Amino acid sequence: MEASLDIRVLFLCAGFGSRLAKDISNLQADHPLRRIENLPKCLLPLDEKPLLSHWLDTLSALNKDVFRANPIEGKDVFIVVNGTFRDQIIEWGNSVQSSIGLVPPSNILDTGAATNDERKGACADLASGIQHFFPPSTRTFSGLLVIAGDTLVTGEEEVQKFLRCVSVHHANHQPVLWCAWYDVDDANVHKYGILEVDGEQPCHEDSLSSALPSHGHVTRFSEKPEASSTTSRRACPCFYFVPIQLLDLPEKYVSQHYSQLSSTLSHVDATGRLLEWAVNGRHCEVWAAKADGRIDVGGLESYIKANEYIIVKSRV
Repeated sequence: MEASLDIRVLFLCAGFGSRLAKDISNLQADHPLRRIENLPKCLLPLDEKPLLSHWLDTLSALNKDVFRANPIEGKDVFIVVNGTFRDQIIEWGNSVQSSIGLVPPSNILDTGAATNDERKGACADLASGIQHFFPPSTRTFSGLLVIAGDTLVTGEEEVQKFLRCVSVHHANHQPVLWCAWYDVDDANVHKYGILEVDGEQPCHEDSLSSALPSHGHVTRFSEKPEASSTTSRRACPCFYFVPIQLLDLPEKYVSQHYSQLSSTLSHVDATGRLLEWAVNGRHCEVWAAKADGRIDVGGLESYIKANEYIIVKSRV
């Protein structure tokens, strides 16, 4: 049985892209990539279209299938930003060309940070976004799709499969937090959150089962571990489905760590820390479904590769 998901989408776009900015500053003044120098990573052009616009295209395509009963509109999209890039992202939301409509300024939350040193951390941004946009009295929907603003899952069909798997589980089980995984090699384990899955199995839904990803219960999560410390090579991007029953989990995590004098920004600066705490501390049940991969814009080299990938894909 497949549940009819009624979701909201929250993009975390409050980072400053300091690594990318440094890479661009080292380019010659007349280098063509200087044109992206003052853009937030979520608006970087991939085949001349902002990264966030690619996500809206994906959501629009899902309205024909996964969200057919409860189609996503621009008013269902929310964004957490910083003070430096706030105006650019509001302008994008007011003018974006998408069949789901415009993203209103009221759906864009400024964290107040004006510099990288003032950033609150992605976990704190997530907690703030949830508390601001979705107070308890408004939580009448299925859950929240949380997405990092510098990330794309490779292919809308991958997102479709992930959400189909979530919807099947959502209809038949207690609420769990869902994430995705994809395989990485030994040399890259230390760059990502790595999860271990117990009892990987196909996602059953009769005639649809062959089209859905394998999934499993996450038993252990390590944020950027050394390859020698885990046998898993399953990397987890910031692409989660959080049911409404668990929307207060990020606030609980952030409050706990900000109250500890030994905690530093590193404890709340990556959403993988939240999953590490949730899984290893058994604060909630976490499941994961397999994806082919992701596009992650960190520095200039990864942006160039991401742009090339999207250009090639769009020409196929």
